[in-house]
Amino acid sequence: MASVDGRYIEIELKTAHGKQTEPQKREGERVENTGAQYVVARTLREAFDALEIEVPSSEVPE
Repeated sequence: MASVDGRYIEIELKTAHGKQTEPQKREGERVENTGAQYVVARTLREAFDALEIEVPSSEVPE
């Protein structure tokens, strides 16, 4: 969970083949229904991109 520049975002980190459980899907819907952002990220790069954080690619493993 994070607040970035006044926007609320929840990021769920998954492995490349990880699947969301039904409770996780419901949480994502609940978050999005409030106008916030819910992201399922499978890499650190996806998580940083969702946060709109500039990080040199050499510092973030794919």
